[in-house]
Amino acid sequence: MTDDVANCPHCGSTSIQAVPIEKKKIGQAMIAEYFMGTAAGVAAGSAMVIQAICLKCGTQWFPGTAQEQRIRALSGQLGPAAQDQERKKIDEEERSKNRASSQLAVTLFVLIAIVVIASMIGGIWSSRKDAATRAFIWRRDSAEAAHRQRTDSFLRARARP
Repeated sequence: MTDDVANCPHCGSTSIQAVPIEKKKIGQAMIAEYFMGTAAGVAAGSAMVIQAICLKCGTQWFPGTAQEQRIRALSGQLGPAAQDQERKKIDEEERSKNRASSQLAVTLFVLIAIVVIASMIGGIWSSRKDAATRAFIWRRDSAEAAHRQRTDSFLRARARP
């Protein structure tokens, strides 16, 4: 295949369709493509960008981007050295994602543990406060009852002739 003819970076087919895409929709397209498992890159430029789609294998890419180079390297079109280098980059990216996931899991675990400990401390403090409040009210009520009893006794004593 010559460089003059556009070809698929994945399978090498020349059956390619160019699809114009508005730039504002690229973000939505990228998210959809990410979750659907196909690769798609973002190209800078005018309000419209061209996305190429292979009619043979379905690969989608933005011509002239690093994403296209990556697909070509992985498919072996750029040689075995480039293919090995891309595979190593992908392995490193996966390890990096795994490390980030592990760090996120540890962070979430620590935050949950802090919330649980804080709620336990709050419950203990609240129950002690409640016990102290009940004791205070009991002493206050007992003091008032004793004062009423003394006042009643005093008034009865004065009321007797």
